[in-house]
Amino acid sequence: MNDRLTQLVALLVLAGGLITATLLSPGIRQQRLERQLTYATVAGDDANVQYTMLASTGSLRGIMINVAWYRIEKLKNEGKFAEANDLARFIVSLQPRFPQAWEFMAWNMAYNISVKCNTQEERWYWVNNGINLVRNEGIPNNARSILLYRQLSWILSHKMGGRTDDMHWYYKRQYAEEWEELLGAPSDFRELRDDAPQVPRNQWHELTPDRFVWHSVEQFRDVNDMAQAYFRREGGRDDIEWTPDHYFTALSPEAQRRFFEAYPRMESILRDLRGLRGQAGEDLGLGLNTKTLNAFGRITMLQRAGYNINDERLQTREVLGEDALAVFNYIRERNAQGEPTAERPRLYNDPAPRSGREQPAQQDPAQLNLDPLMDLLRAQALIADYHMDPAYMLWLMEEYGPMDWRHVMSHALYWSSLGTLMAEGLVNKDRVDVINNDRQTIHAIQGLTYNGTLVFRPRIAALGESGEGIIFTMADPRFIPAYDRALTRTRERIAAGEFGNLNTSTYDAGYENFLHSAIVLSWYGGQTGLARRYYDQVRTEFGGDGSRSVYLADYELMDLPTFAHVRLIDDDLYDSKNAHLMQMLRRAWYEGMIQREPLITLRLIRSAKLFYDEIAEDYDASINAGTDTQGRMALEDFGVLLVETFVPVITDPTYSLEERAGMWTVAAQLMPDTETLYTAYNRMYGPLAMQIQSQGYDIAVTDAFPVPRGFPEWLEQRRQEEESREGTTGPGILRQ
Repeated sequence: MNDRLTQLVALLVLAGGLITATLLSPGIRQQRLERQLTYATVAGDDANVQYTMLASTGSLRGIMINVAWYRIEKLKNEGKFAEANDLARFIVSLQPRFPQAWEFMAWNMAYNISVKCNTQEERWYWVNNGINLVRNEGIPNNARSILLYRQLSWILSHKMGGRTDDMHWYYKRQYAEEWEELLGAPSDFRELRDDAPQVPRNQWHELTPDRFVWHSVEQFRDVNDMAQAYFRREGGRDDIEWTPDHYFTALSPEAQRRFFEAYPRMESILRDLRGLRGQAGEDLGLGLNTKTLNAFGRITMLQRAGYNINDERLQTREVLGEDALAVFNYIRERNAQGEPTAERPRLYNDPAPRSGREQPAQQDPAQLNLDPLMDLLRAQALIADYHMDPAYMLWLMEEYGPMDWRHVMSHALYWSSLGTLMAEGLVNKDRVDVINNDRQTIHAIQGLTYNGTLVFRPRIAALGESGEGIIFTMADPRFIPAYDRALTRTRERIAAGEFGNLNTSTYDAGYENFLHSAIVLSWYGGQTGLARRYYDQVRTEFGGDGSRSVYLADYELMDLPTFAHVRLIDDDLYDSKNAHLMQMLRRAWYEGMIQREPLITLRLIRSAKLFYDEIAEDYDASINAGTDTQGRMALEDFGVLLVETFVPVITDPTYSLEERAGMWTVAAQLMPDTETLYTAYNRMYGPLAMQIQSQGYDIAVTDAFPVPRGFPEWLEQRRQEEESREGTTGPGILRQ
């Protein structure tokens, strides 16, 4: 009887255990999914066979990982970073759902291994490998690990976006070149929104960025439209949250059919591109892929930079690459066809506003618009090669400002803000990681405010002195309101108790300091109304008894002009000083040119020169600058800064060609010396020629913008110097 009772009790316990396990199973499975402790079981085109096989190795895998991780810590302490990196790669092969291993590898490559290298090329190789690793492998395997988003954002903003690394300019240059080939350079064109105050254009500078429709945002909207129309999976999310199965990574036959139905002229172009061969007769593999996009992108980039694409020295594999050279020759041959009805593809995307107020003067019916094909390839490259979501990129541009995706800080903002979004709803999210990630987002916006305008021209070694590239950054006050929006979101999360006992006062000092910088940037940028608004805001939020203020007590009795001047002098941060200097120069050109007041320009340029001399004295412009490197805190020559801040004004499509022709009449008299004048004309000639041609004007650049006296002789002298130095006989790049 006792045995039967024991058996009955055992059966009841077993039944209860089975029932309990059954009831608990859905919750446990959900937690495994949230913590990413499982693998997707649905096979498909994107399935990773290696990870699928390793998922079946059982508990032995955990023991191997523990032993390997212990060994990594030991190797790291011994300074054997390369060996530790190889072992970390072994760990993520066994367990790709181990974010700490991906984080270690990315950090190890970008920081530990890179600094052991001697050349800038080698260091960039390892920094870029760290970025690619966490972006292309770590995050896709751990889509809700905020640790990896924060790590990627930190490498981008600190290692590349900051100035602590001696090679940071080289990193920025390589990144800008890669992304300009991919997405092109952003347009400066803007229009007032329909619901914005309709004020004269000479007052637009006093309006906040949200009052405008930015052409660069509309250009990217076309890319996103292609992503949603041809790559989005059926049943995909309608919101901005991205998951790895959100998009297809290549066009399906059905999507191709729909694309060619919508853009029938693209099919023959693609057929021709697929048939292109290299100089040795090899198949280049062009088609619906990133190779084709990069080929067109490289040609466009060189033209936008003002290089003469018809210079024989550019038409080489060393400069263009095999793919771009074949594309260039193909389009040149098509454009040379004499038949009036022959379709003539452009070598570049139209820099004129697609919906702007200026319409082409003469529309060429045979000119073939390749924008749809390029936008399709851009969408595919972002999704398949860079694991980025075009919809979220567009949302960021609409929410925070017209970001330049050639700028590393734009990517730092993307990944940190996306990390916070993807961590929503996780039960095991680390409060410290979320806080730090939110701070990373705020710092990225601050970086864009101080340095968000990128001046970049690629270096072409084959052109000698004429091919010297340039890269530096200027302030972009359009992101000042974005700081407020990002900080408001963080404060709301704190108020909701998401961060425990954290108090919003921990952000007060940084916010007050940022508002002070906003006042100075606006004041010296000629936006006196905005400066007054930020001045009143800082006094409202931090004034009174001064209990919240860290800085205001020292400035309490100052009026706005005095406040701006004193804060300018007191600010000892290089980035801030550099931002204020660029604002002075841009204000000089915009105010003087638009108002046709040369004395305003002269006065502001002289003030900027005094401030420039002060910065140059405070900071050694040659800090750690070798023969092939740009110093960490190097200042460009003042004449270069004058030219590079003037060219965006004279090529700004917001103003009509007639208005800009009038600006040139004034500006030509204000250049401090003939070298600066000739350099400015040479820099503006290429972009203006592109605009005039693409908009159909039946006018030469030299008719609207007269050639300075002595300019042809200067060009010829430069050409002769280049030929004697390089031993070349081809036409100079400066010859127009």
